[in-house]
Amino acid sequence: MEEGDDYIDSEVLFADIKSIFENNNELKILVLAQMIKLDEDALICDLAETYQIYDYKQLPLNQVAVFAYGLRDDSRIKQVMSNQIVSLETTLLASIVDRLSLSLWLQTKDGQKGINRPKFIVDQLIKMTKRRKEEKGLSCL
Repeated sequence: MEEGDDYIDSEVLFADIKSIFENNNELKILVLAQMIKLDEDALICDLAETYQIYDYKQLPLNQVAVFAYGLRDDSRIKQVMSNQIVSLETTLLASIVDRLSLSLWLQTKDGQKGINRPKFIVDQLIKMTKRRKEEKGLSCL
């Protein structure tokens, strides 16, 4: 960044942050510990599904940390960590359906009168997420 520039190159920043995570085994181990503490059953399910690892405790700690770090963003444990009940893709699809149903409803007599508005799927997902935050001890989703 040159003197006088008032912006940060987000791509460079993201690459720097990513390299810190990828090259820091201690950080990966801390993330693994958090996963185990948060929902060990979800982690076990994800490791079994993704890597066919059925007893992660038999593997070296660094190796399990790398496997756990490499899980997809829509894995059970990463959804638990980010307080998601469903994947981003599912949320976006539900939003598309909601918009389409609203558009169709607006063309009906009920829509013109403003009655019998369709229920939104996304609203139901948000309610489920709020309920889930209040509950504890969930295992495989």
